[in-house]
Amino acid sequence: MTFYVVDGMDGVGKDTVARMLVQSLESKGRKVSCYKHPAENTVFGRIAARSLLKEGKLQEVIRALSYFMDLFVSSIRKSGDEADDVVFVRYVMSALYLKKPLSRCLFRVVHTLFPKADVGILVDAPAEVAIQRIHSRGEELEVYETAGKLMPLRLDMRYMAEKLSWHILDNRGSYEDTRYELENILYR
Repeated sequence: MTFYVVDGMDGVGKDTVARMLVQSLESKGRKVSCYKHPAENTVFGRIAARSLLKEGKLQEVIRALSYFMDLFVSSIRKSGDEADDVVFVRYVMSALYLKKPLSRCLFRVVHTLFPKADVGILVDAPAEVAIQRIHSRGEELEVYETAGKLMPLRLDMRYMAEKLSWHILDNRGSYEDTRYELENILYR
């Protein structure tokens, strides 16, 4: 089983890249499972998603704990999965959304305790591009979905991706450009 992680900040196109990845793997005859976080089908995922709409220290603790437990549940499911490939959308990088030092602590815990990605992909785009995409959704904004919060987060994620030897996929171009970059990551 190959374990893929598609991660990045809000609005960069993680879901789009994950769909492309799943389609590409399935076109090669592979059986693929995909887990998205926060997961809509777990209690912890739903709690994490609700807490992303609320400010405050208590909500930050709730986000951290529910996110950790959501990943834990998915990791257990992954270990029993009979797929050829497993894709996680949002994984270790989400810990960096939290305030320091909590973010670094949770990042280390997740990175230490949870399975390591065989292929890690950080989907990247400038904060201005991400903000534009976020606003185009017409959904209620999460607490981290501001340019002031995404700009430094992008730098942290890029730094950690480089430390983890992940691929950084530039997703500010066209759909075709993104597909081409993903295929280069997968099949070069």
